Formats: sequence, C-alpha cells, structure tokens
Amino acid sequence: MMAYIRNKYSDSDILIQRKIHVFFWSLLVLLGGSLLYLSYQLIARSHYAQDFLYLFLAIGLLVTALLLLVNGKFFFSSFLILTAALIPLTALVWMGVTLNELKLYNMAFLQSIGILFAVLIATRAWQIVLYGLGAQVLCGAFLLLRLLPAASGETFPYWSTFVVVLIVLTMETLLAYFVFFLLNRTLMETKYMAEHDENTGLPNGNRLRLDLAHSMKSGIENQVHFYRIENYKELLLNYGMQNLIETVESIAEIISIENGSEVYRLSTDLLGLFFSDTKCTASQCMEKTLKLFEAPLTVNDINVRVQLRGAKLRHSAIEKSMSANYSRGQLALYQAEKENKQFVLYEKNSENLWKDRLNLFHELFDAVSEGRFSIVYQPIFTRERTVAAVESLSRWTNNKGEAISPDVFIPMLEETGLMNDYFLMMVRKVLEDIKQFRSLQGDFPVFINLSPELINYHFDFNRLMELLETSRIPAEKVGFEITESAMLHNDDDTDSVMQLLKSRGFQLALDDFGTGYSNLTRILNLPFNKIKFDRSFLTGMIKDPKYAELLEVLISYLSNSSYKTVIEGVETEEDFSLLKGFGCHEFQGFLLARPVPPEELKL
Repeated sequence: MMAYIRNKYSDSDILIQRKIHVFFWSLLVLLGGSLLYLSYQLIARSHYAQDFLYLFLAIGLLVTALLLLVNGKFFFSSFLILTAALIPLTALVWMGVTLNELKLYNMAFLQSIGILFAVLIATRAWQIVLYGLGAQVLCGAFLLLRLLPAASGETFPYWSTFVVVLIVLTMETLLAYFVFFLLNRTLMETKYMAEHDENTGLPNGNRLRLDLAHSMKSGIENQVHFYRIENYKELLLNYGMQNLIETVESIAEIISIENGSEVYRLSTDLLGLFFSDTKCTASQCMEKTLKLFEAPLTVNDINVRVQLRGAKLRHSAIEKSMSANYSRGQLALYQAEKENKQFVLYEKNSENLWKDRLNLFHELFDAVSEGRFSIVYQPIFTRERTVAAVESLSRWTNNKGEAISPDVFIPMLEETGLMNDYFLMMVRKVLEDIKQFRSLQGDFPVFINLSPELINYHFDFNRLMELLETSRIPAEKVGFEITESAMLHNDDDTDSVMQLLKSRGFQLALDDFGTGYSNLTRILNLPFNKIKFDRSFLTGMIKDPKYAELLEVLISYLSNSSYKTVIEGVETEEDFSLLKGFGCHEFQGFLLARPVPPEELKL
C-alpha cells in the first residue's frame, strides 16, 4: 500500500503524502495495540509462558545485538530500543493494565526486538535479518523442550504461546517498520526541500555548498561559475511567473548540458555551477555558454530573449565558506556590469573595489543629508544665440577631493533609495539660484533632470509643491528633463506623474531622444514642451549622411506637431548652421557655452 502511495504522488505533493501516512500509521497503531493487548492476556494465563517469553526474547535480543555489533550499527539500534520501548508500555497502562500484570521487562524486550527487526528491514540487511530470525526460532525451540518436562503434569499451551509470540513479534516489527519508514520519508522530504528550489526543483545554494565541499575534500581543483539573469524583472512583467519559472529551468538545462555539470539556483535571478578546473581555460567555457543565449529561447511557444551576465572563480579563489564564494561571485558580476562586459574573472583586487564602493556609498549618504552637492548651469540658446533656457547639472566631490561623475553617483542614489532626498535638495538649490537669476533680469526657465527611478517609484509631488510655494517662483520658470529611457518603464506611473506636473504649469522636456527606442506615437501623446535630440545624431551624421536626412525629417515632423526641438552636443559652426537649416529651434553645446557655476553664468 505504501509503495502504491509513493508511486501515485510526486514529490511536490508532500502534504497529501503526510496526511495519508498519518492515517495508515494511526490505523496500524490501533490494530497493533489491540493485538498486543490480546496477546498479553493469552500469555499471562501460564506461569511457564511468562518464563518462556522472558528467556526467549532475552537470548534472541543478545544474539541479534551481537550481529548488529559486527555490522557496525549497534549504537543507533540501541538508541531506538531505549526510546521506543516505552511506547507500548504507556499505551497498555493507559488501557488499565497495571505494571505488576504487565511484566515490564517482557514487554520491553518484545518491543525492542520489533524495533531491531524494523531497523534491519529498513536498512535492507537481509542476511542479518535471517540470522536473527533463525536465532529466535532455535532459542524458542530449545526453551520449549527444556520447559516442557518441568511442567509436572500441568498442561503447557506451548503451541498457542508460540503462535501468539510470533503474532505479537510480527505486528511489532511491522508497526516499527512503518514508523521508521514514515520518519525516514519525512526526513528525506525535509532534506529535499532544504536543498532544492521550491519553484523549479533545481538544487539550491545549500546543495552547492555540500557538493562543492565534498569535491574539494576529494582534492579536485574546481572552478565556480555564476550566471545572473539581467532582465529577470522584465521577463516577469512581460511573461508572468509560470513562464518565467520554465524559462529559468530551460536556462539551467542549457548551461548544464553545455558544461556537463549540475546547475544550482542560488537566488531568483542567479544560477551557479562548478566543475573540474582542467575542463577548460579561464574564459573558454563561459564564453561558449553565453553565446548559446544570443538567440531567443522558445518557452510554451513564446520567444523569450534572455540577457545573461557571468562571473567565474578560479580554484585558488574558492573558499570553504559558500557565503564567501557567493560574495565574490556578486563582486565579479558587479564589476562586469560596471565595465559593460558579458563576464569577468574574479580577481583579488575586486574586493578592494567593493570596499571603495562601500566607502563611496557612506560618503554619498552624508553628502545628500548635508547638501554637499554643487550645481553648474549650461545655457540653451535660440537661433539668434540668446538664452532660451538653462539646464542644471549636479557635481559632487568626495572626501578625497575626487570629482565623481553623475554617471557613477546617480545609479548609486537609485540603488540606495536616496534619489528622492537628492532630488528635493537639488530643487531647493535651483529655486534659490532662480531668485538670483531673476534679480539680474534672467527671466528664463531652469530645467532639472528627473530620474526614471524617481518617476516610477518614489516621486514626492506634495513636497515639491511645498518647496515651490515657499520660494514663490512661478511653476513655468521650472522645467524637468525626463530621459527617453523612462518611457520604457511603467507607463501608467510615468504618464500620471507627467500629467500632474504639466497641470501645475511646469515645463517638460524629453531628454536624449533617439537613445531609448520608445514609440514615437507614445511620445506625441505625452505633454512635452520640448524634444531634445541626443548628441549621437550629430556624430552619426559625420559617419552616415542618412542620419542627417532622418534628423531633418524628425525636426520637421515635431515642429509641425507644436514641439520645440533642441539639439545637444553642438560643437562646431558647421553643425550650428546645418541644424538651423533643418529648422531646429534651440541649441546646446560647447560651441555656445560650457557648464558654469551660477555666479559665472552670462545672462
């Protein structure tokens, strides 16, 4: 019956298995308890039967214990004997049988023998089981022949006694076996759940730690690979959890087949594996593996494009602690991301880079809380080279006096959740500078860059309006530049924030147009005042005349749609003249003005 249950249900149906196990265990305990009590009543009617039972079980136990000692399992079995012998005693006392009637030692030995045979059967030590059973039968036959003449004419119920003992022994053995089986089954299920991912069934970090430690003990020089799914969140949003789970399973299968090694799921978006260091060179295996994902995967008739990034630990960099290996893998992945590489090999200086980054995080936190950022302004000019607007740009110098690029500290602000505090600090500083500009007859809007991360998750509109009301600056004198990449994120959040800003009178400009591949129709449906073309259009015109044709068409189309067009990166008179001929409205670049502190801005 239990074999049928195991075949019927898969490992994922653990709760169903446990309920069925409890039902059968309870049924067998009730049946076994009843037969045990009946057997005791039958045996207790004869004085000789009591002695027979005691010696029969004592000698049988001794022989079986010696056999177990030879097999090396004596300690474990003895522990089971001592702990399990009290179970039927407690049950019989509860049923009203006194300890004097019970003959404590007899029943304890009876239970012990059952447990011993259950352990032997469960461990499949069939030879010892046969030896133990043979010893029991021989001892029983010898004792029957010895006790029978001493009955002094009394009728001795040796057949009934022998049959009852065998019945009780068999029931105890079966009960103990099922208890052992259920316990073993539960332990196996618990072990499986602890060492495997719940969703995919892939082995997890616990299993990797054990397998890697075992391999290292064997003296094998291994290398550990980590693969991170870079677009995990995007896949989840686009295809749903079930398709994502199957995608992860497909990725793991491909990596496993390519490298001939089991793949472990270490976190939602991180996979790992290890194999012999002699199998391939430092970059050979990983490079070949990553090339397999250049084409999209097919999951449930859906083409899924996966973006993977890899990191590798040499044998010399592998530690006994899996957490240390995991940290080193994360460091290498971070380094690969910052260097825009598909994979990197972990080096010892990676830890120094990570420490420097942590120190920079601490300094950045202090800089935001203390407002230690400076602002420079770069004007935007009309066709007549008068100032049409000004863009504000933040600058930060760390404690070592090093200028940290916005390309470095802006992503760090987004990672740490400090972007909202940083943004409000920038708004306060810009509003103060606008007051100064207006006092000098500089009546033009000042634009502030608005992060996509801030728009989608942490935008504090109420606090922004409080700052504006306190400064008494008209909203139309403040503008916000939003990068085209923001259009690729949460549409509803982005649209609602932009509509809210527009409704309060703020000016809006789309920044870096042409780099995010957003839908032109979607852009035209949003309340932008200006469209700023990325400098890549100008560099593209030098290499390919088609860029110039495309730029002219876009400028014409947007101008006819009531948008002002702005070109970034204007550095030569030729560019300026050409763009004027295309009909562009405003221009920004080093030809006209560089970013300068507020006191140096020429109005």
